[in-house]
Amino acid sequence: MGVDWRKSLPAAAGVGALLMLASDLIGQRLLPALTGMAGMEINVGIVAALLGAPSLLVLLRRDRVS
Repeated sequence: MGVDWRKSLPAAAGVGALLMLASDLIGQRLLPALTGMAGMEINVGIVAALLGAPSLLVLLRRDRVS
């Protein structure tokens, strides 16, 4: 019973690394291109929070329902 940490921990580390990589790419390339702010970057922490907050809310809501 319970979580097998030998699989869950590396998976969580991989997902976290991908989230940071995606946030950095979005902040450096995509958002400045879409908003017309050429030469400016958005902090990776801000983009990660914008991507991660909805995910956290979904997880909290799912945990509350079950």
